[in-house]
Amino acid sequence: MLPDEVDNYLGELRRVLRPGGVAYLTFFVFDEKTDWPTGFDFPYDYGHYRLMDDVVKSANVAFEEAHLHSMVTKHGLKIRDLHYGFWRGLSKAECHDFQDIVVVER
Repeated sequence: MLPDEVDNYLGELRRVLRPGGVAYLTFFVFDEKTDWPTGFDFPYDYGHYRLMDDVVKSANVAFEEAHLHSMVTKHGLKIRDLHYGFWRGLSKAECHDFQDIVVVER
């Protein structure tokens, strides 16, 4: 999803989650330390998000970690857990999934 779609999605999560409720989300998350793996990078830079393919904009979107935090906070949610995925070149043994897992709480 693109940023406006994620923003809407987070607003809807806030609306339907009861206080203390959690949601399990997956993203591609990057920061200034991200070492983009060969063959799985996001070369189209739009500042706080990047695309793998500039033609297919709603697939394979990576979000800057700080921006994702601000979007979550904007909707009265907080990031309870963030687990990096093995897409970024980490070993599968130390990761829960391919994508980064973001657990948000209301």
